[in-house]
Amino acid sequence: MQDKYKIHMIFIVMTLVICILTGSAGYLFNSISGAIYGVAAGLIISGIVVGILHYLPAIVIIKLYGGKELLKDYSPKFMETIEEFAEIVDIPVPKLYLSDKEIPLIFTVGRDCNSASIVLTHDLMNILSSEELTCAIIHEMSHIKLDQIHWQTLVAFTTGILTMFSTIFFWGSLLTGFGQEDDPAPRIIKFLAMAIVAPPAASLILLTIPVSREYIVDKTAVEICKGPKVYVRMLAKIGNHFMETRHEGINPAHGLLNIVNPLPQSNDTEDDFYALFKTHPGLDERIETIQTEWTAVGQV
Repeated sequence: MQDKYKIHMIFIVMTLVICILTGSAGYLFNSISGAIYGVAAGLIISGIVVGILHYLPAIVIIKLYGGKELLKDYSPKFMETIEEFAEIVDIPVPKLYLSDKEIPLIFTVGRDCNSASIVLTHDLMNILSSEELTCAIIHEMSHIKLDQIHWQTLVAFTTGILTMFSTIFFWGSLLTGFGQEDDPAPRIIKFLAMAIVAPPAASLILLTIPVSREYIVDKTAVEICKGPKVYVRMLAKIGNHFMETRHEGINPAHGLLNIVNPLPQSNDTEDDFYALFKTHPGLDERIETIQTEWTAVGQV
């Protein structure tokens, strides 16, 4: 409910700002009548922008990761299991999309529980056992149950567009003859572009996506899983993969969507920007919290 309130407030403020700007411009051109036409134009523009931000983000993110919808004929048994999970979690059955992106990811996008889509990659399915994959899917369903997906989808979409500019400048420098991918000049241009876009994008994420959300989702998911053993093993396995393997094929603004932090963490100067987008608690702290809370209720 709190996320819906934030979204509604942002849409209202954005509409007011656009109407003020267009109304002021109309007044400068033709006094009162111009202001009226300007406000009317502002309302139309606002309606288009709000419509885009309401319906488009989830579709765009799924397309960016090359997600292909899984239908019942993909694996009837697997899809029946998903339906069973949804019934246990008490949510409508979400759509499932499978991506060929070479990084173990699973995340959920959508406007609400009725439009939720879970995206997972082949790499994730390869590193997790069936039990661990079950826990990962229940984690994503818990995000849906707790009504967290609309805000995180909107934030990931908005900040993702900002951070794409560094890649655009990088490839622009290559195409205009500044050098090859490993040459200093293109990398410096990418670094400077990221230095401009990273602070505002990261600020929006860190100010609006609380770290506490993962603790809440973990608690909910572990209760549904009837215990922390397999769930903790799943978190540790994915977390260890990202500590051992460096993946650069992910937009840093989309890191908030994944079940654990997938962004590179090292002493490399370029990775300082990735550190700005860290929205997940430390994995050890997260696992300790899960085990402590489960022990406290006498369920071990």
